[in-house]
Amino acid sequence: MGSFEQLLERKSALSPQEVAALLGKNERTVRNWLNAGLLPGHQIHGRWAVDPGVLAVWWEGKQR
Repeated sequence: MGSFEQLLERKSALSPQEVAALLGKNERTVRNWLNAGLLPGHQIHGRWAVDPGVLAVWWEGKQR
């Protein structure tokens, strides 16, 4: 099982750093997407969090 599948099995939210590593993007890019509302996420105590299931659906839609 690859790292993408392992992270998607997680029950806890992903940090921007984890999302960036998973997608092969720069962390700044992921934070820009979050700030612009392009990537679904929410803030918990001032820190971004991304639901793994939501990320999977969002990323699959971007690949089409």
